[in-house]
Amino acid sequence: MFMTTTRVVKAIDEATLVKAIPKKETEKVGVCSLVQGSFEFHKRKYVWDASEKRFEKIMFPVNHRMKEYSASKGLRGDEVLSAWAKYGPNSFHVPLPSWKDMYLEQCQQPFFVFQIVCVGLWSLDDMWYMSMFTLVMLLIFEGTVVISRFRNHRMLREIMGNPGEVRVFRNGEWTRVLSDALLPGDLVSIVRDRSDPDAVVPCDVLLLSGSVVTNESILTGESTPQQKQSIADRGGDEELCLRRQSDTGDRQHIIFGGTRVVQASPSNANLPQGTSFLLPVSLRESHRCSACFRLYTSHQSRLID
Repeated sequence: MFMTTTRVVKAIDEATLVKAIPKKETEKVGVCSLVQGSFEFHKRKYVWDASEKRFEKIMFPVNHRMKEYSASKGLRGDEVLSAWAKYGPNSFHVPLPSWKDMYLEQCQQPFFVFQIVCVGLWSLDDMWYMSMFTLVMLLIFEGTVVISRFRNHRMLREIMGNPGEVRVFRNGEWTRVLSDALLPGDLVSIVRDRSDPDAVVPCDVLLLSGSVVTNESILTGESTPQQKQSIADRGGDEELCLRRQSDTGDRQHIIFGGTRVVQASPSNANLPQGTSFLLPVSLRESHRCSACFRLYTSHQSRLID
């Protein structure tokens, strides 16, 4: 344990730490490192807006018109560098605490402390055998709970899988990059990897053409495969809406990161030469199946939260 002192500064350039106070009472207050006018809190990046004199959450291209996504030709030149500086890598790190730390945290739960107090009271009443037996059973039970939590943490870390090569349409040609280098606005080619059936979609993507069948059991718990359709038949002036209460059906065009592609079918859409399956513009969550657009805002982050 250590103590530190802080002071309020008038200029953002003088600050090194930021105190983040969430709106939700259930979330904890955090102290975040300030790097080049930005900080990350609860897996979300905030950037200093000099004109408004406040921090703004990075917004991803998830509310554009359908014709804007369909007309995308991928990132070019300086667009790649500016997108990288703004959004950063396509990675989602889930810290894995040690088994010892998780066990100590579990032993600090109110109900466990109450049971330990009861064991102490029983031992004072010369009920040694029952007290010791109860204590051992409590420790074993808490250990099984920790093992389950540890297993769940490892499963969450494996949702994204290890970075792998994907085909991206940049600067007017197809190239291969690692999945953690994908950026919002990328056109990505995604097919079912027969050599690795457990491979997962590296980010949420908007399906621009073709059709895909996905396994979303890791997110929803449902084993029924989900059919995803492209936005080819949608009106060009319609806006993309990802809210669950929306009745526009836009979620049927999104392939979520961490899910598995069961089947992918191309279309005869007019795509850049060489396209087999183009994942739409990366929403950091987007995808074009004969052309995909990566969007970005992850349902995995909601799962972690």
